[in-house]
Amino acid sequence: MGIVHTSDSAHARELAKWESHPTPQCPNPLRPYVYSPVPAMCYYAERPVGGGQISFKSEIAHTEDEIANMRSRGWGVGQLEAIQELESRERGLAVAAAERHHAERRMSERARAEAEEYDASVIEHVGEIPETPVRRRGRPKTSPE
Repeated sequence: MGIVHTSDSAHARELAKWESHPTPQCPNPLRPYVYSPVPAMCYYAERPVGGGQISFKSEIAHTEDEIANMRSRGWGVGQLEAIQELESRERGLAVAAAERHHAERRMSERARAEAEEYDASVIEHVGEIPETPVRRRGRPKTSPE
């Protein structure tokens, strides 16, 4: 058989100092509940290269500064915010790719062919074609000794 403590007992008065929600033993708690946004679970959403279902990485942020730092790197507090960040990144890549395709109209035929070749080798939007080194004719430079 359990022990019954009334709300007038010393035990109930001690519980009132620690409780933040009303309970049968402590109808009037002395410690009010205060919401704290930290620690928070932060998520980073990724989509596989060929398309498919979104996957998440997760990490716990212990301070407000950590949350701000993670948000600046594309993480979100909660999975919904992480999905919104992913969509924002993808939208930015699509805009950059469209701007690049617009700029290709003023390129030479050789440069356009190089851009088309690179586009065919990747699956996702590409905002910038990596620069290929230019091979110079003539004698190689000698290092001074």
